[in-house]
Amino acid sequence: MKKLLLIVLAILAVSGFYGCQISYRPKLTQMQLDSIAKAQEDSIRIIQKAQDDSIAELSPKFKQIVDEFEDYTWIKHNTSPNYTNCNTIYLYFKKNADGRFKNLRLRIQYEADDWLFINRVVFNCDGENFIYLPLDMQSDLGHGRIWEWSDDLVITKHDTEIVYKIAKANQVKVKFKGSKYYATRTMDDEELRAFKETFEYYNLLRARQ
Repeated sequence: MKKLLLIVLAILAVSGFYGCQISYRPKLTQMQLDSIAKAQEDSIRIIQKAQDDSIAELSPKFKQIVDEFEDYTWIKHNTSPNYTNCNTIYLYFKKNADGRFKNLRLRIQYEADDWLFINRVVFNCDGENFIYLPLDMQSDLGHGRIWEWSDDLVITKHDTEIVYKIAKANQVKVKFKGSKYYATRTMDDEELRAFKETFEYYNLLRARQ
């Protein structure tokens, strides 16, 4: 991702140079115009190549879960759990039959020995707090343990900002707030890395579709 950013910055610097030339020299020859057009085309190809390389690097880290009754596939990180009975927070998204990627979702799972009846989640991203309100908390229990979870589409500006902040943070602490009680935890390194990689992979695929 850093390599891709450096390439983009270099291209922007070149574009800025040409922009200055155009500003101060409005009467360009056809050869100069052709040269600028070629530089712009080369810039686009470099960006697309960098995107393709990043996608190829990330692709093996994800699994595709095909819905046999619907025309879409869920894309999930290899580390994402198959069941709800664990504490984790992760992203996943959908690939439609037409090959387009959409429906980024945020899943939050809480597992313990007593209920919280969670109604809000506070994310502390490198010291900055963000309140997330799950749309529909679900719950279940078994073998003396309880599970509470939400699985919501990331669609509002506020929720998109929270996802972005988590994906860019070095440390994320989480506070689960219920009607009477609360619990806290910190996203571990593997969990946070998977979150970042899913966010990057989704945006790269969206940019190339």
